[in-house]
Amino acid sequence: LIKAVIQILQTNQLLVDKLVNTQNYLLTHQTKMLLKVGYSENIESRLRTHRRNGWIVLDTGVGSKEREKAMLLTLRENGFRPEPSSEEIFTITPKLVDVLCANNWVGANENKEFILDKFPQQKIFSD
Repeated sequence: LIKAVIQILQTNQLLVDKLVNTQNYLLTHQTKMLLKVGYSENIESRLRTHRRNGWIVLDTGVGSKEREKAMLLTLRENGFRPEPSSEEIFTITPKLVDVLCANNWVGANENKEFILDKFPQQKIFSD
């Protein structure tokens, strides 16, 4: 019976993985000091729209709306407020990047130096 239940659970997870292609993502703006965290069930369409609006895709990865909500809550709990027109766009600061990295948000650790390179004050402190 236990083997049957395990098999059902594995099959169920396989179906969910195949049918639900939800991805989390991390973007930065081409000309503004901004990061965008998000999720999408149709990642290619979403990224196409964001690219047209000046966003650079840093990374995408398997994720969920729940993961995005948890990350946004963590950011709020750490004192970060999104830009007025959005719930998921934040001004780049070293502390913001540290919180994203500490929480293993998709692409944050891999792109930390690139993101901070956009932060002019970071150059002053690192020289």
